[in-house]
Amino acid sequence: MRSAMRALTPCAVAAVTIALSAQAPESPRFEVASIKRNHSVSKAIGGGGFGGSTYRVTNITLLTLLQHCYGTRFIWSEIVGGPAWIDVDKFDIVAKSSGGRPTMAMVLALLADRFTLRTHEELRERDIYRLVMDRADRRFGPKLRASTVDVDADGKTPPAQRRCRTRIQPGLFDGTCVTLAWLLDGQLQWAVQRRVVDETGLTGRFDIDVTWDPALEAPSEQRAPGDTPSIFTAVREQLGLRLEPGKARVPVLVIDSVEPPSED
Repeated sequence: MRSAMRALTPCAVAAVTIALSAQAPESPRFEVASIKRNHSVSKAIGGGGFGGSTYRVTNITLLTLLQHCYGTRFIWSEIVGGPAWIDVDKFDIVAKSSGGRPTMAMVLALLADRFTLRTHEELRERDIYRLVMDRADRRFGPKLRASTVDVDADGKTPPAQRRCRTRIQPGLFDGTCVTLAWLLDGQLQWAVQRRVVDETGLTGRFDIDVTWDPALEAPSEQRAPGDTPSIFTAVREQLGLRLEPGKARVPVLVIDSVEPPSED
């Protein structure tokens, strides 16, 4: 079930900063909220999230919703604990604020109120990947180039004429004048389903265009040979980088307690 979350890239919530825990009493609250079970067999999540003073999302599990709330702070595998239903049961949520645009802190407060959700953060040793240069001479691959775009000047041009951009789809990351952090947070660690630590030493902005078969997001020794590159092969051949398995202590969000909400 959790593998379905890979399609939900954190770029959709990259601007969100979580400053309050789910159980913080001073968190702002929605004025009204409706939560109902969704019995659809569809896997598609809808609703659009924030719109004016309303937060709306449909056909979403609690686990997926938590990942949305925390964005790049935790990838899906770093939210641990809780009963099986949090990754199975799906809900439709509509919540309205009387004080302007809602925030993810308000969504967390809603989860604390309606799901009786209690969490804490701690460091745990986890399997990770280290992103390193593949070649001793530190030569880039053909799809990784130092960007020549002046970011400040580009930001002053009309939006339709700007060269700095990012296009992300399953099996594709295409960015102009982006940092490596955009690649890691926007797609890479979701594709490999582990935290990726950048140890390349590369700074600045790059033009990156890497493609792979999203169905082959596993190390080569774990899958049958094929002509379409896995994410691991693509990173090495197209970018001149390499993903090395390792271990590190990373933050995880631990679910201490949670209950199904009463419908309204």
